[in-house]
Amino acid sequence: MKRPFIYCALAGTFIALLTSCSHVYYAPSGQNVPLMKEQGELQLSAGTAGSGEGGGANVMAAYAPGKNIGVTLNSYIATGSNDGSGADGHGYIIEGGVGYFKPFANDKLVFETYAGLGVVAYATTMLIIPVAMCSLYALLYSLPLAFLLIMLILP
Repeated sequence: MKRPFIYCALAGTFIALLTSCSHVYYAPSGQNVPLMKEQGELQLSAGTAGSGEGGGANVMAAYAPGKNIGVTLNSYIATGSNDGSGADGHGYIIEGGVGYFKPFANDKLVFETYAGLGVVAYATTMLIIPVAMCSLYALLYSLPLAFLLIMLILP
């Protein structure tokens, strides 16, 4: 009975020791929430974020090319600072999507759902050891199906 506790304690200690020496390159990206109401509407936003060891820039766009149809494009570029210790990093995120929107309640509220694809890639050097990663992911931003059905039948 004591062995699982000991194994968990050893694993937790090992993980804590490995992560305590890592550099933190966290800089949050923004959320693209277009809330469009009519065809031809364009939403643009940009911003920056940073931490003690790096920062980044975020650009987001959304456009309504047709009635109740929207497209989105998001990008984020992050950089780490090289403090002379041999550790450095940089990366990017690019994602795009297409979706449906419908204003309701006398145009005071908007229902929207989007799906899309994204690519994230980063490269970092920790203790003179280079590491790189790239992946493709799928996105789905949606509300419960019952709410979607109610919104589709409202005038």
